[in-house]
Amino acid sequence: MHERISDHAGRDKKSHVVKHSLDHDHSSPCYDNYKIICGNYKGHKFRRKVSEALHIKQKRPSLNIQDNSLQLFN
Repeated sequence: MHERISDHAGRDKKSHVVKHSLDHDHSSPCYDNYKIICGNYKGHKFRRKVSEALHIKQKRPSLNIQDNSLQLFN
């Protein structure tokens, strides 16, 4: 989790969270703005990616364009 938040806090310049924050004059993302919505996938990367893809499909978060997620749907 710390690695992904670091990416979104500015380390990954391609992060849509970083781009959104800069475009809308938001402060850098901090740990308080994140929550784990599903867990217990340690050692099960594929299951985690499928769960993430299903969540993205259902919720359609505006900052996720799925360019780096498991592509299950067209």
